Amino acid sequence: MAAWLACPVDTWHVGQLRWCSISVKLQLQYASLLREIFQSSSEAQNAGNAAVTSRKFGISEAYRESLKAKI
Repeated sequence: MAAWLACPVDTWHVGQLRWCSISVKLQLQYASLLREIFQSSSEAQNAGNAAVTSRKFGISEAYRESLKAKI
């Protein structure tokens, strides 16, 4: 990923350096956005799995929440 974020060495022109800086910032924001999307997707999947497990074993949602509060 470092190579993806790297600016070309020959960008000594002020405009090019500014564009390179903006490009790196946008790439970092994009990577951060992707991380948030995958994290929320993973959390949703985990919540779904917990709900299925609760139903499968007859554990009520209120009881499960009370256990989470104790932990």
